[in-house]
Amino acid sequence: MARKLAPYRLLLCAAPAYLAAHPPITCLSDLAAHNCLGFVHTEFRAQSQT
Repeated sequence: MARKLAPYRLLLCAAPAYLAAHPPITCLSDLAAHNCLGFVHTEFRAQSQT
């Protein structure tokens, strides 16, 4: 059984200096050419690393 509890929003952020010095991001696949940091936090991930 599954039930939606709340919306989960993701944000893409970049410093203005980074954006000025790199090619523009116009679609999701453009991110492959950029230096990106990913953040994943789930209950499962927290338990699997111990």
